Amino acid sequence: MTWPCVVLLSSWNGEKYIAEQIDSILNQTYNNVRLVVRDDGSSDNTLNILDGYAGDPRVSVTRGGNMGVWRSFLHMLAVAPDADYYMFSDQDDVWLPDKIKFAIEPLSALPDNVPAAYFCRLDVVTDTLSHIAYSPMYKKPLGLRTAIAGNVLTGAACMMNRAARELIVRHTPECVVMHDWWVYIVVAAFGKVVYDERPMLLYRQHANNQIGLKTSALAQSKRRIGKYRGGAFHKKISRQAKEFYTLYGDGLNAGDKKFLERFIKDKTLPQRIAYAVTCPAYRQNFIDNALLRALILTDHI
Repeated sequence: MTWPCVVLLSSWNGEKYIAEQIDSILNQTYNNVRLVVRDDGSSDNTLNILDGYAGDPRVSVTRGGNMGVWRSFLHMLAVAPDADYYMFSDQDDVWLPDKIKFAIEPLSALPDNVPAAYFCRLDVVTDTLSHIAYSPMYKKPLGLRTAIAGNVLTGAACMMNRAARELIVRHTPECVVMHDWWVYIVVAAFGKVVYDERPMLLYRQHANNQIGLKTSALAQSKRRIGKYRGGAFHKKISRQAKEFYTLYGDGLNAGDKKFLERFIKDKTLPQRIAYAVTCPAYRQNFIDNALLRALILTDHI
């Protein structure tokens, strides 16, 4: 059976909010949906809550060992039921009623053989769903040259078509910063990424977030600077780019292949200085672009 839409939710110790999130998925205006939940080794009451949905034919639950966030989601995508569209879901958000409907509309207008991913803006809220801010607007083109340098595609806001899913699961990566960033890179390189300026989910921020969102450009940049300052994270962007080149480089057009080869190449200090000035990779705002150049200069990318 081919489902119109499959939603993939990886749960882990999500007892506090997961029922509210699942209910928001099952109560969408577009309701021809299969919800696939993989529990990533919860030790709280999450599994008992999931058992409460056993009678709903739209919901399936599997229990697994702890793989971590990105491995769990990419594994789920690889073994997911056949579908026209696939979505990721966090365990602690709330989807607005038209989220799936509005995601399908732009993707369904594209040719079936074009790998495509959609993502929407976020309404960032407190643990009690009070509004904090909206996520930044993205105005620059969403292609490989920006995807390789930074991620703007939040997994919880993402839908991809069958062609994108087939492209992504063609290879199993070993070095990924996060599953949504990997999806962004792969689809941006070979297909089309669609951004919806309408916020279609309540993106909950709380103490137990695996990944939170800093809403201002300055706050995001401060967070990134903190990561890059002496930690192992500062090399993950390069390793992820090299992993992508190893797995998908042969399929790139000549221009993108040359761009990626220059991006991942080890550079001397004079070469880093020149590349920091001329690098065609870019991020979505001035501060992050300046940070990108600084990281190139200091050999952090």
